Formats: sequence, C-alpha cells, structure tokens
Amino acid sequence: MRVKKLWADNQRITINEHRKTNHETTACMKGIIANPNIAPYITQSVLAYQEAGSLEGFYTRFCYHHAHALSTFMASLSLRIKRELKRRQVPELNPKLIRQSPFPELLRVFSARYAPAGLSDKLWEWSELGFDHWVSGELHAGLDFVHTYEHAALMTLQTAKRLGILSIYEQPSQHHAFFDSIVKEQLRQYPELGDSTTRLLYDENAIRRNTRRDEELQTADIILCNSTFTRHTLEEAGVAGDKIICIPYGFPDALTAKPEKTRTRIRFLYAGNLSLRKGVHILLQAWKTAGLAEAELFLVGKYLLPDFFRQDLPENVHFIENLPQPEYFHILQQADAFILPTLADGFGMVISEAISMGIPVITTTNSGGPDIIRPYQDGILIPPGDKEAIVQALTWCYNHPEKLQTMGINALKQAQAYPWSTYRKRLVSEVKGKVEDKVRR
Repeated sequence: MRVKKLWADNQRITINEHRKTNHETTACMKGIIANPNIAPYITQSVLAYQEAGSLEGFYTRFCYHHAHALSTFMASLSLRIKRELKRRQVPELNPKLIRQSPFPELLRVFSARYAPAGLSDKLWEWSELGFDHWVSGELHAGLDFVHTYEHAALMTLQTAKRLGILSIYEQPSQHHAFFDSIVKEQLRQYPELGDSTTRLLYDENAIRRNTRRDEELQTADIILCNSTFTRHTLEEAGVAGDKIICIPYGFPDALTAKPEKTRTRIRFLYAGNLSLRKGVHILLQAWKTAGLAEAELFLVGKYLLPDFFRQDLPENVHFIENLPQPEYFHILQQADAFILPTLADGFGMVISEAISMGIPVITTTNSGGPDIIRPYQDGILIPPGDKEAIVQALTWCYNHPEKLQTMGINALKQAQAYPWSTYRKRLVSEVKGKVEDKVRR
C-alpha cells in the first residue's frame, strides 16, 4: 500500500505541474510517445521529441528516475534492485514528462523470473493490453501526434483516428508472416527445435496476437521501421509503401581508439538470447565444422535451445549467462569479431554496439546489417540460415587477423559518422513533415 501511495502522490504532482507549462509554445507540434518498455531506441525517440520541444508526455510502465518517490523507495530496498532499476532510466528526460503505471510491469518481471513460462506469457499480454487501454484514455484533441509500438497500441491508434491525431506506429522487428515462414523452414530442417519454447511462436496465442498486429498496421497513419529488411517484409505482407518511413538506428558513442589486445587466439563473440530466431543452433554446428582450434567462441545470453545443440562442442566454446552492461562491454572490447547469425532481426542493436567499439561484425542480410555494414570493409554479410556461409566467414577472419584490425578501425569511423543525435534529428524532421501534411489536408 505504501508503494502505491508514493506512486499515486508523485504522479498527481508531476501531471499538475506539467499542465501549467505544457502549451507555452503553441507553434510547436505536441505529442506523446507510449511504450510499456525502456530500450535504447525508445529512449532515443523520447529524447528526440524532448529536444525539439514537442514532448507532452512519455507513457511507459516503469521508468526509473531519482526524482520520483517510487524509484527512490524501490532503490532503497537493495543494491541489486537498484542496479536493475537503473537499466530503466533516462537521466536526460525531464521527470515531469514521465507518465507511469508500474505495477503490472513489476508483476510481469517477477513472473518472468519465477513463474512457469505459460503464466508469464499470459501476464505479459495482460500488461500490454492494459497499457494500450490506459494510453488511449489519455489522448486529447490538442495533440498533434502519438508515437506507439507494436501489439500495445490498437485502442490508442483507433482513438487517435477519431480525434484527428497523427498516429505513428513503430515496427522494430520484421513482419510476423515472414518470421512464421522462417520457423516452419527451421522445424523442417531441424526437428529437434520443436520443443515447448518454439511452440509459443506459432500456437493459438501467437495467431491471435499477430492478428492484432495486422489491425494496428492497417489503422496507423505512419509505420516507422528501422531497416531496409524490415521495410521489405512489411511491403511483402501488403503494407502500403507510402506509409512506411525507414530510419536506421544510430550508433552509441564510439570509442576514440581500439584497446590493445595481448591474445594470440582469435576471439569471436555472440550476444543475445541463444534462440532459434538468432540462428545460434546453426552457428554451433558451423563452429564444429570449421574446426578452428586456435580460436574461441564466447556466447553471452540466456540459452533457449534444446540441449541437443550443445552436445559434443569443442572446449573452445564458452557460454556466459546474461551480464550487467559494463561487464558485457568489457568482454565485447576484447573480441576480434562479433557474429550475429540471425534468421530475422528487425535491426539488431548488438550490431551497432559492436561497431561502435571497433569490432567488425559478421551478420546476415535479414537484419539492419545491410544498412550500416560495408562488406569486407567493416564487417561481413552472409545469407541467413546458411551453415556453410558461416563456416567460410569464420575461417576468413581466422586466416586474416590483420585485416580484422583494419576493419575494426573502419567500423569506428562508421559509428562516428552516424551517432544517435543524427537519428533523433531525422526522426523529428520526418514526424514534423507528416504533421504538416496532415494539417494541409
């Protein structure tokens, strides 16, 4: 009860204070951004609108901020909780712009760690739909735009249409129909993948949720995507090309120089969930085929594949559970090459993180790689699902360590040329243009 009171009191104060100054500049477009989660690309969109003076509110489940009573209370419970909470912070964001409804998210996080997968899945959907209902009730005719995200937006998009508000729907991953075809093909090639985790990708719940996503795509005025690959999957699914805006994500702050390495063995690194979607089962088989005795492969993330794929691996393969970001970045800087053999990734933030640290990336064309990687200049692009292509890429890197160093230097230059600040300016410019077009019509 105390936690609820702290949050409610804080929410009333910040909303009332912000209403006093909300429309000081009527000439500037105003809108809200709504996403139940916090991730780097979400943070950057929020900051883009704030920098432009266009943000009326950021609606989310929980955003840590030291000025909020609930955040302060939760951070005081333990050091571990405080570290977890800081992953959900946007320090640059004006706390008066934060709108929160945290309790469903806290319950979801708890269930993801301690509850059975089925229950956790149901709680996730309940939280998403409740979030959409809440945000839709917050819209008003004084807004110029609302920026939403897939699966948590249908009611909000419908309300925006009734009120004449420009609706922006962000699609951070490929269209579900494309991924469905990937899953079927992988199950045909690798029947061992047909476990309970994989079935969640195509069961009745998945079908119902994908139907909702299609309704969202149809209702939204603008579809914002992050890669040419994502755009192509949307167009293949019948989404009109003239309502799609494609802006690749920016690079994190790049290192000024690559750290010196004293190892003689080539180190390859993968990071993310070890799952079917990421093509890790193919990577593990390719590694055994390549037989690179004087190299090593590190895989950082939660293992979500059947144990079959871990059998008979050589000793130079190392699995590491999820790490705090500082520890992960330390391991990343020690890598010679990063590999993401994804079968379908809308963008792949780990790609840009690696490039920003001067690490050349091997990834597939089913990602944001083709938008930001120049083949054999700062990375290598390969066909998705092709074990032999992975073997060839690994072997090439193994045989050309000096070229890997040059590619790493080129990668740094690439990251420095397109920082997040450029992405933010492009986003605001595109949205402003669409708002002006709507007004003219």
